Amino acid sequence: MNYFFDTSALVKHFYDEKGSEIVSGIILKKTNNIWISELALIEIFSALYKKYRMKEIDESNLEIAIEGIKLEMEYFYVEPLNSLIIKEGIDLLEKYGRYYSLRTLDSLQISTFILLAEEKDWFFVASDEVLCKIVEEIGYPVLNPEKITL
Repeated sequence: MNYFFDTSALVKHFYDEKGSEIVSGIILKKTNNIWISELALIEIFSALYKKYRMKEIDESNLEIAIEGIKLEMEYFYVEPLNSLIIKEGIDLLEKYGRYYSLRTLDSLQISTFILLAEEKDWFFVASDEVLCKIVEEIGYPVLNPEKITL
């Protein structure tokens, strides 16, 4: 199975919060292919440093999370940003920007997923309701780890 992780869900693998158990279960299952946008590499560091600034995590946990990211990223498939992704992101903003609070980087996350997901065995994983709603509306399966109970 192929799973494309938006940063809103990916961060849960490196920082314990609602949905972390679901996310880690998906990522650690050896038969799953984990895909991310190149954009997620910088977004995840930004998210963790924000948690540190907001005093949600201490310095020790921040360092543990950063080291974990560096170690585990080599096991993910990373899709580089390119002009097709930018064009698709613009198209998404033109189509959904009037009705949804679709932000720039989120449009790039969705467009990366759309350009990757060719078969039915792809899931878009995000904890952002707006992203989930848009991807579902486009016609792809979505998994929000905060909405799943074990």
